[in-house]
Amino acid sequence: MKDRGIKKWAPFKALKEQDKYLEEIKQKNRNEPKPEITDEEREKISHTMNQLQEGEHIRLRFYDGGYVREIDGTFDNIDEFNGFIQISGRKYHFKNIIDLNRLKDDYDY
Repeated sequence: MKDRGIKKWAPFKALKEQDKYLEEIKQKNRNEPKPEITDEEREKISHTMNQLQEGEHIRLRFYDGGYVREIDGTFDNIDEFNGFIQISGRKYHFKNIIDLNRLKDDYDY
């Protein structure tokens, strides 16, 4: 009789969708609650927004579906009526903003 060695203990996938389902569960478990920002932080964000000029480079930290994300981009505009800031062609809702900073260009000294 031939020894199967390591093959004997290799994991068995009974269902083809098993990996996809397990990955979805892992993602859900990694979600984090939306961070609360203080009134001072909210005021800093508002002050920064009011001083932004079109084309300026900024860094935005925001809450997105259970995750805190960060992007660097170019400021386009603010839609105060609908509560959005547009950065590099993508809109972000004010209520999801955690932090906003102006970035200094390499050629600015």
